[in-house]
Amino acid sequence: MSKFSFENPGLKDIIERKKIGIVTQLTDEDWRFFGMYTTVDFLLNLNFMEQLDLEDKVGLFRHFQFKRIFQITLLKSFAAKATMLFTSLRTMRGKNEKLMTPGGHEIVPDALSEFFDVSLEFLRQIRSRLVNKLIELNITNEELLLVTVILFCDPAISTLSENCAAIITAKRGAYTSALFQYCQLTYQATGHTRFLDLLSICHVVNKNMEDIQNLTIIVKMKLQLAECKQLFNDII
Repeated sequence: MSKFSFENPGLKDIIERKKIGIVTQLTDEDWRFFGMYTTVDFLLNLNFMEQLDLEDKVGLFRHFQFKRIFQITLLKSFAAKATMLFTSLRTMRGKNEKLMTPGGHEIVPDALSEFFDVSLEFLRQIRSRLVNKLIELNITNEELLLVTVILFCDPAISTLSENCAAIITAKRGAYTSALFQYCQLTYQATGHTRFLDLLSICHVVNKNMEDIQNLTIIVKMKLQLAECKQLFNDII
């Protein structure tokens, strides 16, 4: 909540554990980067991630350039969504219905509507759709973390090898089972319904990310941005 880095690492730099210098004064752009950074670091520390490096020790993937390819594939596919989930949870805990930075600023303010010629409804859906879903469910920290890792473990990613897909499938099954058991123990007779309601978050996340990506394209075209934070380019 109080520290940040002004360096500009990419996804591979973080995966390779390159040391990042930390300072303490943050802008909204800084908060956005640091949210992404901490999310990638959280996902990278899941205990199965290092197993993916053991894949294909001979042949193509022995080359250094491809050493972390399966970690990068997984993180590129989901790190932005996980960032959105964690930001939405923090926003909910702060008693807000709109995505906010830790500094208290709206992430998608109404002022963007006129400047980028997009509807207010479109912006309001981006900043409130997922937050409202978490509020509706009154989601717990345990549920949010389990849902996050279940969605992260996506064996359907086409570029994963057969062995990596098997690892991811097994982990998704384990996390899904843990969530189901949690719901049964916590909610008793309504546990199954709660379990399905929590999994439905996936559809909300995917829709919100689609809208964010569309808005990002509009912003880049309008402002003719030549450079963004490297981590933003890597995972959005």
